[in-house]
Amino acid sequence: MDKIKVAVIGAAGRIGPYLVRRLALENAYEPVPVIRDKMAIRFLGDYRQFTRVGSITDSGSARRLIGDCQVVINLAFAGSTSNAIANNIRLVEAISTLKTTKLFVNLSTISVYGLPFTERRMNFVKPKPNSAYGKSKLAMERIVAGALKKTDSKYFHIRLGNVYGPSQTVSRMVFEDVMSPSFKLPFGGDLASNAISVERFIEGVVSILNNPPQKGVYNCTEEPQKTWREIYDMHTDAWNLPPVPSMSQECSYLL
Repeated sequence: MDKIKVAVIGAAGRIGPYLVRRLALENAYEPVPVIRDKMAIRFLGDYRQFTRVGSITDSGSARRLIGDCQVVINLAFAGSTSNAIANNIRLVEAISTLKTTKLFVNLSTISVYGLPFTERRMNFVKPKPNSAYGKSKLAMERIVAGALKKTDSKYFHIRLGNVYGPSQTVSRMVFEDVMSPSFKLPFGGDLASNAISVERFIEGVVSILNNPPQKGVYNCTEEPQKTWREIYDMHTDAWNLPPVPSMSQECSYLL
């Protein structure tokens, strides 16, 4: 039985190499890493020989790079400048033209609900982005939904929370804060982190591929949610360091 080819666009990013390795462990899938910059191929280790290099900007480049893939996972994001947003939108528009795609997973963000998050527990009810990043991600969601609405393709928008783990942004941020002698944790860390480990996120993606639920939008944070205090303490415990001190409520509100 032939394996299902799974294109992983943005495979050399922080999450991509972990997802490629995890998919390779599944007997049913053949990961196809796709990257824009050939220099980034070094991050893919043993999967460099299977990596495809190029930018998906229109239907032609989409067919050339991922036209033989039944599953497409889009992890790519070029940034929040006007040119980058236009490139992001062209990317998802091009992917949406493929007739070979049976399942499309598009990485979005909880930033579509607006920033900053100042609640002990977030209620993800209605998108109301107030940043260029959140607005562009929401626009991409709508483009995909509109393009695939009348096709047989299943699509999933994953509104991803703050990812921690090896090489991940949150863990790097925590390390920098912990190393700063003057750092104090705002509100004592008693706010929802909306965080998720990179491992749990990847297992969630694999679960979607193995047993696809109803198409649509899914928020991706850990349940029960961890507070920022829990996230920081988890890291300092692992590094055998003392907990970071708390910032007073008064000073926290001045940030």
